[in-house]
Amino acid sequence: MSKINLTPDQSNAVYTRSSSILVSAAAGSGKTRVLTERLMAYITDKEDPKDIGSFLVITYTRAAAAELRGRILEELSKRAAAEPENRRLRRQSTLCYRAQIGTTHSFCTAVLREYCHKAELTPDFRVGDEDKCAELREKALEKVLENAYEHIGEDLDFASLVESVGAGRDDSRLAGAVLELHGKMQSHPYPEKWAELHLSALDVSAFTDAGETVWGRELMENAKSTASYWSERLDEIWYGLNENEEENAPIVAAYGDSLCQTLEALRAFLRSLEKGWDSARRELPIPFPRLKPLKNYEFEDRKITLTSARDACKKAMDGLRTVFDAPSEKLLSELSKTAPAMRALIKLTLDFDRAYALEKRRQNLLDFSDLEHFTVALLCDPQTGEPTETALQISKRYTEIMVDEYQDVNAVQDLIFRSISRNGSNIFMVGDVKQSIYRFRLADPSIFIKKYHSFKDLESAAENEPKKILLQNNFRSDVNILSVCNHVFSNTMSEALGEICYDKSAALFPPENANPPRGKAEISILAVSQAEDGEERPDKTYLEARMVAKNIKQLIENAETVFENGTERPVKYSDIAILLRSPNTAGPAFRRALTEYGIPVSAEQGGGFFASPEILVVTSLLSVIDNPHRDIPLTAALASPVFGFTADELSLIRASDKDSDFFTALIKASARSKKCAEFIETLSELRTLSCDIGVYELLCLIYDRFELPALYAAANGSDSCFVNLSLLLDCAAKFEENGYRGLYSFIKHLKRIQDRGEEPCAFSNAVSNAVSIMSIHKSKGLEFPLVFLANTSRKFNTMDMRSPVLIHPELGLGCKVTDTSRGIEYPTLARRAIAARLSSEMLSEEMRVLYVAMTRAKERLYISCASKDPHALISKLSENLSSPISPEILKSASSMAQWLISAALIENGGLLELKIEDSAENYESQHQAERTEQEGMQQEIDEADMSELKRNLSYRYPFEKTIKLPSKLTATSLPEDEADTEAETLVKERTKLFRLPDFMGEDRPLSGAERGTAMHTVMQFIDFARTETLSDIEDEITRIEKLGLLSERQAKAADRKSILSFFSSDIGKRIKSADMVHRELRFSLLCPADEFFEGAEGENVLLQGIVDCCIEERGELTIIDYKTDYVTPETLPEAIEHYKRQVTAYAYAMSRIFKKPVRGCLLYFLRAGLSADVKPRQKS
Repeated sequence: MSKINLTPDQSNAVYTRSSSILVSAAAGSGKTRVLTERLMAYITDKEDPKDIGSFLVITYTRAAAAELRGRILEELSKRAAAEPENRRLRRQSTLCYRAQIGTTHSFCTAVLREYCHKAELTPDFRVGDEDKCAELREKALEKVLENAYEHIGEDLDFASLVESVGAGRDDSRLAGAVLELHGKMQSHPYPEKWAELHLSALDVSAFTDAGETVWGRELMENAKSTASYWSERLDEIWYGLNENEEENAPIVAAYGDSLCQTLEALRAFLRSLEKGWDSARRELPIPFPRLKPLKNYEFEDRKITLTSARDACKKAMDGLRTVFDAPSEKLLSELSKTAPAMRALIKLTLDFDRAYALEKRRQNLLDFSDLEHFTVALLCDPQTGEPTETALQISKRYTEIMVDEYQDVNAVQDLIFRSISRNGSNIFMVGDVKQSIYRFRLADPSIFIKKYHSFKDLESAAENEPKKILLQNNFRSDVNILSVCNHVFSNTMSEALGEICYDKSAALFPPENANPPRGKAEISILAVSQAEDGEERPDKTYLEARMVAKNIKQLIENAETVFENGTERPVKYSDIAILLRSPNTAGPAFRRALTEYGIPVSAEQGGGFFASPEILVVTSLLSVIDNPHRDIPLTAALASPVFGFTADELSLIRASDKDSDFFTALIKASARSKKCAEFIETLSELRTLSCDIGVYELLCLIYDRFELPALYAAANGSDSCFVNLSLLLDCAAKFEENGYRGLYSFIKHLKRIQDRGEEPCAFSNAVSNAVSIMSIHKSKGLEFPLVFLANTSRKFNTMDMRSPVLIHPELGLGCKVTDTSRGIEYPTLARRAIAARLSSEMLSEEMRVLYVAMTRAKERLYISCASKDPHALISKLSENLSSPISPEILKSASSMAQWLISAALIENGGLLELKIEDSAENYESQHQAERTEQEGMQQEIDEADMSELKRNLSYRYPFEKTIKLPSKLTATSLPEDEADTEAETLVKERTKLFRLPDFMGEDRPLSGAERGTAMHTVMQFIDFARTETLSDIEDEITRIEKLGLLSERQAKAADRKSILSFFSSDIGKRIKSADMVHRELRFSLLCPADEFFEGAEGENVLLQGIVDCCIEERGELTIIDYKTDYVTPETLPEAIEHYKRQVTAYAYAMSRIFKKPVRGCLLYFLRAGLSADVKPRQKS
């Protein structure tokens, strides 16, 4: 039954036996089905049936393995149901659960556990997670660097390395270079051999010409390609002009001599490349003599063709001039000069590898790279490259080894598969090099490409020879979408750009029974106009996002249709996907735009996690709790909405002590500033707590105490802060679940995640009918009826070419030459060559990423980009256009959009439409509509409406008191009278006292507020057990001063006798004997507003305050509030009445927080030595 439904090519892939097979499966060609059917064909073979346990099936991810296992089980169940008497099929279903269907790493793990004695491993070894391995790498690297620095005087190579690579405030660049080199070495089966090979390549003493080196040859090949293209291009134009000599005589006469000189120089340069570097260098620069004027407009089109090609050629050849800017002698000398540093880097990396291996051995732990390398050592003889006895034993177990996504394997994995596949005779490899988009994970598409070119077609290969089978029928996309993809990539993808030629053998074809074409594709270029007169305009990504959102809204409102299971239905939001190359940067703008248009969104909430305001504040606060002497996190925390320090306040703190770190200055400022003192107190509490509780619990406490979710939700107007804060909690929970502890370790854990470029992420919602926003990488393997490929004008990422040391598996290492005398650095020959290769490989990968993106669409493909001047861009890209477009032209592009527009400019039968939209119209339309509506409303108001208008304006809102309620209220600002206005009920900040100007400085007596602050500080930090005598009080004040909590002037101003009197009073004695004492207890509590305001039923208000002292006696609470006001026995009743509402709030808050009754509230006036028992005011 299955066989009948297969295409001829699929059938060949399913049933061909007796040799290794490479299946090149284009996008949407049903490769998973082919894998499933091939297994089923083996299992159900009438003559020689095989058990599913005799196959090794390797997939790229565990999810893919689970999906494949599920499909096999489903197919077995169907066939078992059709043949209920077939016991063998039922048995295969049972065996399927234990079948070896998994990733390369799961296979390696199983092999190493089975042969642990040969691999010199314990059978209970663990596979470390990335965080644990990163921690061990850090520890090993620290030891290695420390040892290297200790011997730097003896190791001149290392000293050279530090000078050239380790420049800066720390050794982070050097550490980064070691880790990068180590990571890239791991993709080689034998890293030490790779290191030896490239160590020997550093010795260039045997060369006399730069072109003899591997790097010189690379650059000269590039130069040959560039010069050849432009020579042919100009020659083609010249030939075309001479073909009709009579008609073109004026233009030939004007431009002929100049063009011929340039052409001859290009040919001479090409000949010189065969002779060597210095020979080629002597032929540069290429002459471009001034063109004679040509005023005949009849030749304007031919003139533009020639001059644009000539200008582009000149620009390209000027680029080559910078490559050949120095003679061989100088270039080879620079390579010799930098060789010691590169030798040291390789040696340091090998030392690190050994130290890291030792750390892992101590922990009985392997990382993923170890799994592969230990397996290689077990299966392959390092000297001969032949399979070991163990490999031969293992290979006998398998009827066949099937490997999916073969385009993404590396050299280590390829060697493992070859070692266990009987010299490659029973391996079935499926993949598509056009979808190889994981080079950043060290995937090597060249392995697939070599097999693709060396394996013969099925028809021409002998029975036992390796064969390749092409699957080109695409069962996913509409015929028109396939035509658009073929048009774009036949004109852009080549061996030079994409690493494979997109010819007929690579093209996509619809199946025989394909639906009639109805799909469409278009490219929309958004014209982003400049703002006028200093007007601020949204960034172009957001404007493009609005354009996309508007188009999606129109699709839904116009009830556009799609086909599903052969029937037509209206488009749903869930049919639509927005694909982005970098959702971390562009995603937020698209989420915002879609939300503004009322479009439901399903998107990973990645992108800016660590940069989001709420996470920045929390991580800064955690850093300060761990170590308050970190200036940047401290100022970030202080300036946040949580603590609310203004820029002026921070400046005054800094000005109070310019020489110390910020925390020391803050302590000094706290002597004059209650706000600073409160922060220090809060920080002190959190630091103490952090020693006793875990990170997860600490985060929960911080969220609750500062009400962070509500605070940032109100500020952002969205729920993204809830998601981010929850993700941080999840991070902390997983961190502790894995056995890690400590705030410092958690902060380092977060930094490692950030350094790896990872971010915790969650889907923004669980709405089933929503537009998906995802990265192109995440979309691989998926399909959508409608695809919006957006933000294509995003520039290609060239960060890899900016590392201090460039590394390439074939070309080795390349650094810069440091000229200390002139204070400059410039690239060596090796670095230039490696940068050129890396750039070429990066562009090839971007081309394949584009292929993946475009082939996700089933029926419609909308491509969008933004440009300041679309017409100029189109005009520029039209120059030197051909079909196919030359890789030399395409390599000069800076974005996918330029490739796509170039392809659209080539005749395509109207399949790929090019549109220009104006962002000003897009952006202003909504606002203009609102203005027009308002103007229309104004015109409609006439005299007849005026009386009604006056009556409405005189209307009194019945809940006027409610709207005057403050959203936040401090206990000290409670109104004494219900008739107080809103202004009287708003929060008033406590007095902020910072460093004063010199003329108001040390000789100025302390103000009453400053003396009050001093007294409260003493009462907050004094040891109750040392308050029996004046001498005790004096000693305590001195201690508090030494802690930096009091200034010298404040310490002198503290009234010793008043403090002693307090602790000698009945209240003081009760404090000392209480069951529990809380001092300076800060609270923030949401409570019913009618507790404090009449007519506020059903409303809430946020009550905040600080209770000086709260004691617990026999399960009841007593609140004690110190006052420094001067009162007399006569004025005491008035003072009591004044503070009654405040202590009422304190009583309410304490009873709510501790869930215990409040026995009483006591006021103690320190200066007068008077106390009063205050009865809290009851709600009327």
